[in-house]
Order: sequence, then C-alpha cells, then structure tokens
Amino acid sequence: METIRKSLPQDANKAAKLMFDAMDWLGDLLQLNKVKGPQLVQTLYLKSNTRFSSEHTHVVDIDGEVAGILTTAAGSKLDGLNLRAAVKGFSFITGKMLKNVAKHAGSLLKTKEALDDEYYITTLSVDSKFRGKGIGSKLMDLAEKLARENGYRKCSLTVDANNEKARRLYNQLGYVEQSQFKLMHYTFVRMVKSL
Repeated sequence: METIRKSLPQDANKAAKLMFDAMDWLGDLLQLNKVKGPQLVQTLYLKSNTRFSSEHTHVVDIDGEVAGILTTAAGSKLDGLNLRAAVKGFSFITGKMLKNVAKHAGSLLKTKEALDDEYYITTLSVDSKFRGKGIGSKLMDLAEKLARENGYRKCSLTVDANNEKARRLYNQLGYVEQSQFKLMHYTFVRMVKSL
C-alpha cells in the first residue's frame, strides 16, 4: 500500500541516502564519499530547523519502505536553514573540506536558490527501484499543495542542467526555467511555477 506522510525519525537512514543521492554536488563540495555523506545528512535530518530536517520532509511509504522523499521550505527561510545546517554539521568538517568550501565560497554566497515569495523544493528523490511509477509527480503535487496551504503563489526548485529527464518532467508540470548558476563544475537551472 502506498501512502504519503510526514517523515519520522525512523525514516532517517533511507531519507538521508535519498537526499544525498539527489545532491551529488554536496559530496563533491565537502569531499564526502557515499558512506560519510549520508551520515552527515542523517545527522542534519535528525536536527531541527535545517534544510534537511525531518520536520520539512515528507515520504512516500510503500508497504513500510521509504520509496521517495520531498523536502520543502519557504524561500524566505532558506538562507537561515542552510546556515543552521552548516553550523550543526560542523563536527563533520575537516580542514581539507573547509579548504574546498572556502575555494567555492564566492559561488555559494551569491547563489540565490529561491526568492522570498516562493515555496522551495529543496530535495525530491525517488529510490531507483520505484522510479517510473509516478512517485515524483505525486511529490511535486504535494509540494504545490503545501505551497498553496502556506499562502504562496509560486513554487520553485533547482535542477542539475544535465538532468534532462527531470527538467522535462518539471517543464511538463508547468515549471519555467528562470536562470542558471554555477557551483564548482555543476550548472543548475532555477525553475519556477506560478500556482
């Protein structure tokens, strides 16, 4: 049976893996592998008030297994959520990581993922064994519903410019490409939909 529900602390391991899988740039930036990266995200998922927190996350549960995740936030609160994630994740940071973050600090600081009047999809990820079943579309519908419930008239997201399949889906759902920005060797597309 498939249900969409608010995430729970016991979802942490799978939710963190799905979040990290959707954000390969984070692993590159912090020079984290496929083990340490999800551990960091899991730590932040269990902390309150970060962009990764369970309080901002919904999951698609299929017969007791997390098949997909959606994390959202008000655009006006995103910078604060990011800052709290950085502070709360500081114990994971090594000197080598800090050097790499400092190298890309200019790009990080001038990147505006979402405007204040937008409801932002921080992460959407579907487990590979559940893809092609409409889970991503259902999570997008939920994001837009949450946006409207919270008084927003726009929903936004960023996507890797090379992820043509996701960009096509978002375009089909009414999202319009607004701008592009670079972070390290990645190019991201910022997309917005009027609700």
